[in-house]
Amino acid sequence: MESLFLCCKCHRLCPASGKEDISQDACNHAVSEHMLRDFHVIDNFITSQEEKTLVEAMDQAGWVDAQSGRRKQDYGPMINYRNRKLKLDTFNGLPSYLLPLSRRLGTVEGLEHYVIAQQQTLDYSNERDSFLLAHVDDTWLWGEHILGVNLLSDTTLSFIQPERNLLVSVTIPARSLYVMSGESRYNWAHAVLPKHIAARRICITLRELGAGVSTDQPEVAAVILRIASTFQGAPRPSSTHAL
Repeated sequence: MESLFLCCKCHRLCPASGKEDISQDACNHAVSEHMLRDFHVIDNFITSQEEKTLVEAMDQAGWVDAQSGRRKQDYGPMINYRNRKLKLDTFNGLPSYLLPLSRRLGTVEGLEHYVIAQQQTLDYSNERDSFLLAHVDDTWLWGEHILGVNLLSDTTLSFIQPERNLLVSVTIPARSLYVMSGESRYNWAHAVLPKHIAARRICITLRELGAGVSTDQPEVAAVILRIASTFQGAPRPSSTHAL
């Protein structure tokens, strides 16, 4: 598989062997013919103090064990993606600490009208060998933009196109916001590899509703948005009940 990285200086894809050719002031590396479109990283989206306050609030709310060495907190409906069934009785809103961040999103170009429908927070640790399998977020339930706020440590997000034998690594600094849309959202799978978790890392993933659910189940979509907008929610408890 061809390994590339996204240069944070020139924003071009480069051979992974060219990382040593990045200097403080300029890039001297080779450039790949491939492109990773529609992916953006906004550095310092939150401050160090805001990061500390967020992590304290999350730890107080409690974590649920998840797959692949992660812990999680879910604020949203229970979902059966295969059958496109949604259960709302354990969804009581997005967390109050998210409200200032949601307002700040409105100042980001392209996100002026972004409406958060779900928050999923994942806690990674090198001690638990945490990782995230390569996947594309569901395109019926979730919309054009998938957002992430990266906390506590820098990490690397991997974009994969198996049919083209391509792997692109993107550095995500702590306290940054990343935005996946368009090609990076739909045409690339994304993953977090165990080797890229060097310390505790928390990611707040935010999703908007997609056109599919809004068209097929408009009443349900409206209720999800109404509940989310209260910003008075607690994490959804762990459940083994099938939908």
